Amino acid sequence: MYFSLQYKDFLSSLHHEDRENLSPIAPTSLLENQHKYELTESETNQIFNRKIFQQVINSRAFQRLKKIHFLGSIDYVIDPEGPKPNKRHTRYQHSLGVAKLALQFSRQRQLTEREEILCVVSALLHDIGHPPLSHSLESVFKQEYGIGHHIVSERIIKGDVPIGYDLHKVLLNWGINPFEILEIIHGTGPNPYREIFSYAINIDTIEAILRSSTYVYENSLFWPPFEVLRALLKRDADSTHILDSFWRLKDEVYSKLINHRMGILADYVCQQYTRDHRSSFIEDYYYATELELIAKHPRLFEFLKMLAAKEPSELLPDTKEIIFINRRFNINKKVILESIRSVNARYTQTRSEEVYRLTNN
Repeated sequence: MYFSLQYKDFLSSLHHEDRENLSPIAPTSLLENQHKYELTESETNQIFNRKIFQQVINSRAFQRLKKIHFLGSIDYVIDPEGPKPNKRHTRYQHSLGVAKLALQFSRQRQLTEREEILCVVSALLHDIGHPPLSHSLESVFKQEYGIGHHIVSERIIKGDVPIGYDLHKVLLNWGINPFEILEIIHGTGPNPYREIFSYAINIDTIEAILRSSTYVYENSLFWPPFEVLRALLKRDADSTHILDSFWRLKDEVYSKLINHRMGILADYVCQQYTRDHRSSFIEDYYYATELELIAKHPRLFEFLKMLAAKEPSELLPDTKEIIFINRRFNINKKVILESIRSVNARYTQTRSEEVYRLTNN
């Protein structure tokens, strides 16, 4: 990690008027009682009651995530009028959910105040660089501009782009080195931080898969996220059952949602539209909201809306087949969960290039 002496000296010279007003972490009732995937503003303020958390949440970059759908294009075609809050989640609510797990992790591990702050801030910012339509457009941005959400997250957190200026200032005012946050997010930081992002099952995947399961199974909640986290940290016979069930659920979410017919088509439509209109797309769109992208390219979103109502052959008459990456999630039952490192050996995934054929063509 690069951490210059000048930067250390700069941080040590900072004074923050709010340092003496730190609040304790949220009460157990808000962290572990009945789980909610959509937190109100009041609940958010109660759970993330340290001023640094509230300042990060109120930053321009984090507020932008309210207008970035969690599953990208899929949110526009899968049951778009389905019951809320089980449909049309956002990266904002997902990031709050991951940060809530980071708070719970901090309590379980009895971390110091600074360790807790670093864990929670990293969790809040782990998806800060997602573009409009999330993963649906990311591959095209990588091809055209050489950027993805990891690179953009770094730019925002380091304050290299305007949308990250106020967030970067918040981090500096609280004596936090942005490079330290990036290390934790990338899973390369030291313990205790490695446990939250480094392994096959981590606070990001726990929250994301359980949130995604509400698209497939409506109001069903298999395990509250904190129960899966508790099982991950405990790693005994009972917790192995929970983690195995979670990994099987992840496989179902991918087969029934992400790599399902409509998910494949929605991603393809987004990517093909962007390639066909590359002259009217610019790199700055990556930092925009979906509302801003809709204003610039309404036709793309009209196309997505039509996908749910029409046969693909009507909308894509020249497309015979779509190549996609299929992911499957496997359990090696020969591996006993004896340590956190055994998680990656027991829970694995395979990727294969497959073809989806538009049979009506």
